[in-house]
Amino acid sequence: MSEELVCLRPELAQQKDRLVHSAQLLLTRAQQAGQVRADVSLEGIIVAVAQLSRPLPGASWSTTDQFSPRILQLYLDGLIASDPV
Repeated sequence: MSEELVCLRPELAQQKDRLVHSAQLLLTRAQQAGQVRADVSLEGIIVAVAQLSRPLPGASWSTTDQFSPRILQLYLDGLIASDPV
């Protein structure tokens, strides 16, 4: 949710804060359980998912829609903590 949108609709600020808090809590718990790499940040996830869901220049949304689930799954698999050797 952009800051511009929050400024235009102040009632969204509380909802945004709750969402960010909940997502951070979920990420922290997953890291503590060893399910997600320790060097992953919530901001990094948000930026990556936003970028992964956009079509490449010259590509249509229909092409992006076709491949987005697979690209997102590959990204999420990369977040998984590796087993200690």
